[in-house]
Amino acid sequence: MILLLGDDLPASASQGLIAFAEAGGLPVWGTQLASRTAFPSAHPLWAGVIKPDFAIMRERFESTEAIVLIGGRAFVAYPYRDAEPVPSGVAVLHVADNPEAFGREHAADVALVGDIGLTLAAAAERLGELVDRQKVEARMTGRAARKRVAMDALRADILAETALPLSPDAAVLAALDALPKHALISNDSAATFGRVQELLTTEPGRYFFSRGGVLGCNMPAAVGAALAGVGWVASFVGDGGAMYSPQALWSAARYRARVIFLVFNNRRYGVLQNVATSLGYANAVAGRFVGMEIVNPPIDFLALAASMGVPAAQADDRDAIGAAVGKALERDGPSLIEIRIR
Repeated sequence: MILLLGDDLPASASQGLIAFAEAGGLPVWGTQLASRTAFPSAHPLWAGVIKPDFAIMRERFESTEAIVLIGGRAFVAYPYRDAEPVPSGVAVLHVADNPEAFGREHAADVALVGDIGLTLAAAAERLGELVDRQKVEARMTGRAARKRVAMDALRADILAETALPLSPDAAVLAALDALPKHALISNDSAATFGRVQELLTTEPGRYFFSRGGVLGCNMPAAVGAALAGVGWVASFVGDGGAMYSPQALWSAARYRARVIFLVFNNRRYGVLQNVATSLGYANAVAGRFVGMEIVNPPIDFLALAASMGVPAAQADDRDAIGAAVGKALERDGPSLIEIRIR
C-alpha cells in the first residue's frame, strides 16, 4: 500500500498525514505539479514525486495492492498520454475534504469525506492496532538508511557536474545549498524537475508551486509571501516564466520585500520544446522550435532588474551562486540573480 498526495493539501493536514503514514510504515508519493505540500520531504517515508505522465504512474503503481489517495487531482498528465494511470486490480481508497473530489480523475473503491488531518489521525489510531509495530519500525529504519545512501550518492553525482553553463540540477542544488534553511520557496521553474527534485527540501507551509504548472504567478506570489511573512523567500523562475509578470520586481523594490529572484536562464521555453519533441511534432523532430527560443535579442535580466530598482548579479558557477546569494541576504530588500544553465 502507498499514499499518494493530491496537488493542493493544506499544511493543517500534516500531522494526521504523518501519523497515518508512520502507523503503517507506508511510503508517501507526491505529484510534481502540486501547489503545496503537507508532508515533509526530509521524512524517511517520503518517496518522492511522480511526474505527470500516466505511463510512469502506471509503472510505479504496478507493485502495490492499494493506493490511499489524499485530496484531489493526483492523476494529472502533461502532456496527455493514452494510458490508464492505475493498473487493473489496484484498489483506490480516497480521503478528501469535499465530495466533488471523488471520481474526478479515477473511481474510488472506498471514499471518506471529512477534515483530512482529523480523518487520517483517527485512521492512524485504528491502523496502529492492526499492524505489527516492530515490523513497521524496522521497515521505517530500513527506508531511512536506504534514503540517506541514495541522497548522498545523488548529491555527489550532481556536484560532479561542473562544466559551464551548469546543468539545471547543478544550478538548483547550488542555490538550495546557499539559501537559509527555512527560506520559503516559491517555484515555477522546470529547472527543478530533474534529479535535483529528490534533494529539494519541502516543508508544509514553506513550499509553493504554481498549481498545474501554469506560468506567470510565481514572482508576484513570492512578493506577496514575503510581505505576509518575516523570513526570506526564494523565487525559482525560468527566463520564460519571468517574462509573464516582471513588474513584480518593482513591487518588491517598492515595499522592500525580502525576496531573492533566482532566474534560471537557458534562453528558451524548454518545457514546450521537450513536449513537442516527445510528441514527435515535425518541426521539433527537425530541430526547429518556432517561438520557443528567447534569443535575438536575449533578455538582459540585469538591466531589467536595475530598471525596476532591484540589485542584480549574474552567477554562473557554484561558488559565484553562493556568493551572490550571500550578498543578497545582507540586503534589506530584494535581489535578482541570473544563472545561465544549459
